[in-house]
Amino acid sequence: MSSEMMAERQTQMMIEMLDLTEQQVLNVARINTQYGKEMTTLRKSARWNREEIRSGMNELRIRKDEVMQTVLTDDQYKKYKESQRNRKHKRIKSDHRRN
Repeated sequence: MSSEMMAERQTQMMIEMLDLTEQQVLNVARINTQYGKEMTTLRKSARWNREEIRSGMNELRIRKDEVMQTVLTDDQYKKYKESQRNRKHKRIKSDHRRN
């Protein structure tokens, strides 16, 4: 899936979950697209170094969250972070089942 498609999917999920205003939709779409492209670039540039990718992705997520916090209300940001934690837990559980 392309970074643009991922950004669109993330934005749509956030629209439904957070009841975004029109201005927030525009800002969130721009942020998701920007950071999606940066993550894709990182994956390509650090192709064979997992630790470099992991570290870079973590840094990008932190920066993205800081920007999202300026766009979302306090309640929306709490829901956004909770959703991220839930997805992470599901991913970890899924990974454990495979092993």
